[in-house]
Amino acid sequence: MAEDKPLHVRVAEALGWTQIQYARNFLGVYVGRPPGELQVGYESPPVPRYDTNWAATGPLIERLTIALGWAGDNVPGQQRWAAMPGGFYGHGETTLLAVCALILALSEAGKLPRG
Repeated sequence: MAEDKPLHVRVAEALGWTQIQYARNFLGVYVGRPPGELQVGYESPPVPRYDTNWAATGPLIERLTIALGWAGDNVPGQQRWAAMPGGFYGHGETTLLAVCALILALSEAGKLPRG
């Protein structure tokens, strides 16, 4: 089931990463093949932590022209951020989690641009 995978892995798959697997011998991270890249040798790069790393997610925000905003305290004690372009929304406790939710929503709707 897709929900059993970590969020950053589901986002990577939505973005076109392939052959993703958990690498126990590589400090316990997921590795795979980035979109459009051919396998060279036996090494696969780590899947970026889109859920926690601005260096990985920032370029996606720019490329997809994602607007970020504070969605307020909809539920007392829960801070909610929103990410949105073109009528689609993603919400999360952090801006990066909101972007991840948006990317998954766009992918599910077949509206996520490739490349």
